[in-house]
Amino acid sequence: MKCMKKINKIVEYGLYALVFLLPWQTRWIIRGGELSGGYLEYETISLYATDILLFLVIAFFIVSKIIQKSPFRLRSGQVKVKAPLGEVQDKQKLKVWVFIGLLELMVFISIFFAPLKSLALFAYARLLLGIGLFWLVTEVKYNFTKLSLSFILGAVIQAGLGVWQFVTQSSFACKYLGMASHEPGELGTAVIQFIASDGIPERWLRAYGSLDHPNIFGALSVLALLLLVGLIIKNRQENRDKYYYSLWLILLLGLAASFSRTAWLAFALGFLSIFVISVWQKRLLVQKKILQLVFMGAIIGFVFISLYGGLVKTRFDINNRLEQKSVFERVAGVEQGIKVVADNSFFGVGISNFPRALIEIQPGERSWYYQPIHNTYLLIFTEIGIFGFLSYILIVFYIKLGKKWSQDKDIYKFGIYASLIILLFLDHFWWSLHFGVFLFWFILGLKFKKR
Repeated sequence: MKCMKKINKIVEYGLYALVFLLPWQTRWIIRGGELSGGYLEYETISLYATDILLFLVIAFFIVSKIIQKSPFRLRSGQVKVKAPLGEVQDKQKLKVWVFIGLLELMVFISIFFAPLKSLALFAYARLLLGIGLFWLVTEVKYNFTKLSLSFILGAVIQAGLGVWQFVTQSSFACKYLGMASHEPGELGTAVIQFIASDGIPERWLRAYGSLDHPNIFGALSVLALLLLVGLIIKNRQENRDKYYYSLWLILLLGLAASFSRTAWLAFALGFLSIFVISVWQKRLLVQKKILQLVFMGAIIGFVFISLYGGLVKTRFDINNRLEQKSVFERVAGVEQGIKVVADNSFFGVGISNFPRALIEIQPGERSWYYQPIHNTYLLIFTEIGIFGFLSYILIVFYIKLGKKWSQDKDIYKFGIYASLIILLFLDHFWWSLHFGVFLFWFILGLKFKKR
């Protein structure tokens, strides 16, 4: 049926467009968040352009499913027989969906315990859209290379923008692209405080791209880089090598300009795990390609450190005021989270309502102080309770859908998985912000996809 083919194409290319546009934060702010007399992003309710696009793609996919299951589509005498392997895969998928269903249920229950129920209901709807994205990535028929490149190219544009922001030490606001202005002299901007050779302190703007924070921009760069490693490993067309390598260099520069220690650590661990597994599997061609990437990365690293070595060193200087402040805030956040969990261990304080719980523990602070814990796992525990926390853990660590790491040829997935674990452990945006929620379910969908 021509109609069916058109619908499938709409779904396929709609998914490509969605992952390409995902980093752009174009939105309509329905209600601005406010807490302790100031603006708070984590309590802001917005409708994003990508929400509308995702909803439409899901709707078209549901229509295609209904048409496929229509009795008019079945020919007489046609019998569908499942292979044993298909049955095993169905059982594995069922387990994953049970875990996801439990998570969704606990999030829904948490709404009734939330001080700000409208915000919790909005966050619940956002989670459902994220799960819908996971469903699309695992079920839609698409070209894996095209989908990966769509995501990578979207990240490359962000990397180019981020490098420009860092080099020029300026940014611009654009409501149509969902971008806010970030100036190094303004309080609240993510910067590196550096003492120059003349003894004068300097504030250097870290790269944001179009995202809310350099750490989020860094995480995007990490996942795009590791997904690109997968394409390079699989590539058998020599004419594509130069193209892929150019993308590699741009993304590396973006990652460097983010100055995100969390992203640097996650990338190092993920990339190293890919190399170690390739050695274990004795895949010499893969090792050769990885070493080529290391060589190019070393050149980029050498040039970057030669130009900005002082800034890099500052990021690891525990005596620097801003670095001490960052560590203190993370430790304090964990301590506060433990206090909240102790009083709300079963059902939590309500999804997206942690700042409301925090103000009861420590009132009188400025609005920017009341932010989520920089640990996704603990944040989930505080907001939706122990059963929601366990369901999330089961989703993240359920890896039986893939082959054993010693046999799986898609070794880049282990690199992405290792990086994701680190990123979830050291930041909160995977649960607290729109882009993070969608990015999490997209990456998880790629990991669970059967190809």
